[in-house]
Parts: sequence; C-alpha cells; structure tokens
Amino acid sequence: MVDLQSKIWVLGGKMSKFETVDGGPLPIDLEKLSQYTANDPAIARDVLQIFCDQADLWLAAMGGAADLKAWKDAAHTVKGASRGVGAGELAGLAEEAEQLEDMDAPGRADYFAKLEHAMGRATRYATQLLEDSPFVG
Repeated sequence: MVDLQSKIWVLGGKMSKFETVDGGPLPIDLEKLSQYTANDPAIARDVLQIFCDQADLWLAAMGGAADLKAWKDAAHTVKGASRGVGAGELAGLAEEAEQLEDMDAPGRADYFAKLEHAMGRATRYATQLLEDSPFVG
C-alpha cells in the first residue's frame, strides 16, 4: 500500500510525487480524497476538476453577498465542497465564516481574504494533481 501521507498520489497504477504548496501543509488531504472517492482515480479526478471549475463562482458568491443569508449560503457551499476534496483548512475557514452573525462584523473582510488565500492554495494544488497525473480517463 502506498503511504499517502508521504505525498504520493496513485492514479492509474502509476505514482507521482508532489511538493507542499507555499511551504505549508498540503491543502488537500490525499488520504481523505481517496476515501471520499472510493479509491477510484477517475472519480478523484472528476471531483478535483469540478472543485477547480467552481471555485471562482463560490468566491464570487461570497464576495458579492448582499445580505447575511447569501454570505452564509455561499460559505456553506464552500465548506461542503472543500470537505468533499479533503481541503480541511479551507473547510474550517468556511465554517467560521458561516457562523458570522452580522454582515458588518469586524473581521468579515479578513475571513474573506483568508478564504480566498486558502481557496487559491487548494485549487493550485488540485490543478497540479490533475496536470501531473499519469491517469488518462
């Protein structure tokens, strides 16, 4: 069995090594992604591709939220999508953002900036996984 914690991702029976992004922990937990996708590389690729394709829309929904309900709905979507690919840091930030009780709350802009940064890390890493993957399906 491949040790996924050593950042080896198995797709199509071949292996590729990946480095950490921005010097921090990997933004996507490959073990969780593998569990969530029943160890199926084709499903993992599809899930990662959908995540990357939708990320800008989710951020736009949060950034353009006109009221608290729209903000919370968008944060909830980011939280669920992030958990679905194993992006724990991003999911945690989205969960915190979802708990805000006032659109004028101090720190709302900070939450959005942190979410934007974490989303960028996760999508860059997911893109790297998709581009470097030897799996063609």
